Amino acid sequence: MDDAIFSSIRSDSLATLRPLIERVGILKTLAPLFQLTIVVDANIVLKDILWAVRKRVKVAAKSELVELLHSQTIIAIAPTFLLEEVQKKIPEIAAMHKISTVELEKHWESFRTFIKFIDTGGPDLSFIDPKDAPYIKLQRQTGHLIYSRDSHMTRMGGEVIQPAVMTTLRFYSRHVAVEYTLKVGGVGSLVVAFQTLRLAGRLAKTIFEGVKKIPSYVWPILVGIIVLALLHESTRDGLGRLISQLVGRQRTLGYKLLGHLSEMYVIHEKAKAEAQRQLFTATNNLPQIPTQ
Repeated sequence: MDDAIFSSIRSDSLATLRPLIERVGILKTLAPLFQLTIVVDANIVLKDILWAVRKRVKVAAKSELVELLHSQTIIAIAPTFLLEEVQKKIPEIAAMHKISTVELEKHWESFRTFIKFIDTGGPDLSFIDPKDAPYIKLQRQTGHLIYSRDSHMTRMGGEVIQPAVMTTLRFYSRHVAVEYTLKVGGVGSLVVAFQTLRLAGRLAKTIFEGVKKIPSYVWPILVGIIVLALLHESTRDGLGRLISQLVGRQRTLGYKLLGHLSEMYVIHEKAKAEAQRQLFTATNNLPQIPTQ
């Protein structure tokens, strides 16, 4: 069941969960989802759009950075100079790899919607690499790490986030999406429709024999899992029919359902532990930016 759950809950669901957690009073008690703002370099953008055109097999597949942007674990900013760099490089890359300029531009148009642009001027001859100056200046202005594969960045005093950290944050996003989907589902039980509550009551009564065996601290998660199932009409109807058919076999049904719910609880705890582990690794590998 682990694989089915992890494949059905995608990291981009975090973009929907974030505002929900911020707006709904009871959800504010949950720990905030991690988010990091970075200054993205043109070489990262160009590598991503080239991958999308040349190597992507499945249309729905996302690069590491694009997945992080969709989940809003990463927020990207860039100097306006990046626009000039990318537009200049796209024809060169298309000619070098014998691919369509139109395709590269299409992916660039999609990518740029995730970037907030800030004007920090153009190339500066006082820097080792004048074209890197706008990125260094933006870091100094905002205090955010630069995501770049350009060795000149560090030589000019820029603090750069390593690719390994981005990979770790991708794993964090995938696991925390599972954890928080189940958490938010549990809170959603407080506003579930009356019809669903009636069915939940029948379900609880049916499995009463096994209820005493559930530790109290497990209930918030299990209630959420039940509600997530009951909120879907087809699933709710199916459970209703199942309960009607199994009258007289409550104990057997109860143990089966408790087995499934316990398994879901274990999945939640595993996702939570792995998300915490990945986040700890990522944050402990982030360089500190000196105060200007």
